[in-house]
Amino acid sequence: MFLFPIANPDLFWHLKVGQGIALRGALPKDDFLSFTMMGSRWADFEWLPQLLFTGTYGAAGWAGLFLLKVLLLAMAGATVWALLRSSPWRRTLFLFWAALTVGRSELKVELFSIILFTMELWALEGFRLGALKVKPAYAAATALLFFVFWANLHPGFVGGLLLLAFYCLGQDRAGLRVLGAAFAAGAAGTLLNPYGWGLHGVLLQHARWMRVMSAYILEWKPLSFGNPFQWPEWVLLALTGAALLRRRPPWPHLAAALAFGASSALHARAAAYFVPLGLLVLAERVRDLPIRSWALGIPCAVYLSVTCFPALKDFRFFDSSLFPVAACDFIEREMETLRNRRIYNEWGWGGYLEFRFSPDIRVFMDGRYIFHPVLAGVAAANRDPREWNDFLDRHGVEWALMSNSPVPLTIQFRGADGQLMTRDIPHLAAYMPVSRWARVFSDPVANLYVRRGSVPREWLGRWEGCASRGP
Repeated sequence: MFLFPIANPDLFWHLKVGQGIALRGALPKDDFLSFTMMGSRWADFEWLPQLLFTGTYGAAGWAGLFLLKVLLLAMAGATVWALLRSSPWRRTLFLFWAALTVGRSELKVELFSIILFTMELWALEGFRLGALKVKPAYAAATALLFFVFWANLHPGFVGGLLLLAFYCLGQDRAGLRVLGAAFAAGAAGTLLNPYGWGLHGVLLQHARWMRVMSAYILEWKPLSFGNPFQWPEWVLLALTGAALLRRRPPWPHLAAALAFGASSALHARAAAYFVPLGLLVLAERVRDLPIRSWALGIPCAVYLSVTCFPALKDFRFFDSSLFPVAACDFIEREMETLRNRRIYNEWGWGGYLEFRFSPDIRVFMDGRYIFHPVLAGVAAANRDPREWNDFLDRHGVEWALMSNSPVPLTIQFRGADGQLMTRDIPHLAAYMPVSRWARVFSDPVANLYVRRGSVPREWLGRWEGCASRGP
């Protein structure tokens, strides 16, 4: 599971921003990487992991980042192993955790939240069962430090505060004093970050644009049966639901499982927080499960073998096949012509372009939250070729780097006899018409288009001819 290569598109803008912080000795307050949001207020709430990523990459390159990913995943596994300490199904459920995690075996800032969330769950379980006895003052001090650290890593601390609130359910008066003090101190601790209340404003902005995010960004979409990497999560939801229905669980388990389970079904990204909760419920309800240990363990072993074999067969630290590497090599060679011209780029490629070319090229958008309004505009314009070209015109786009997707577009037209007819044409042929756009580079990953009249005619004629004979 650890041997999947790094392929996270957001990692590149994290590295670029981390380099900027290290050079300037200060955190960014506004956007400096794009032309669409240049100067807009931006709270870089993931600055601490960015410095870690940048330092690791500078010291050991992709091999170092890969080893960092393995270390973080191992820490996540260790917290789950500790959480399952008293279960007779400990080994089987740990194998299930591996199957649940393989689809997100990636170097993401979110890994820090997953580790801290599971650590918090372990501590709260110890308190609920009476194995961990603390006084309110100690709980408040610990929670304050814990959430200050978390708030400067990743906004997943919201899940941690919710979990703490759920564990207040069913507590006696003494327990409520302890957990209430922890919650109040932890909530206050989240304000101790370089952006103060601005960090919480970011969370509200995420909620505002959630419909756009869930429609356009894969990890914010609902769980899908069509994605094999999400099949174990459906199994976990089903088994957890069956275990909860067999016998009434403790109130914290019931409330947290329902809240985080529903969230994971609506947004695949949230499933990472439901995983330790679901495994905890299964660990405590193994006798109520409608299956035996081997009936879960064997499918998990087979699933891991099938999904992980490609990573073992063709091992590499970084998967470059998902990024427009060859197109960017062309851009680098022709930088004299393309520098400082307004570009349109795919959502997932903005960070890669920034990493390679900033400040010579300022991108259209990348994976940061400040581009959710821009993403909404892209989604709206993509409904019709004319709207799309009007959209590019409004933003003054002079060249575009677009995915070479074979998705056809069905158009309707009337034939010579007046009858209505349909025909499938390549999507980009309709959206990037040759009357306006010249394709100057093409490979199986990307197409690069330049607006006619925006560059010297000789340059355009030379490269347009080459692209027409390409793949």
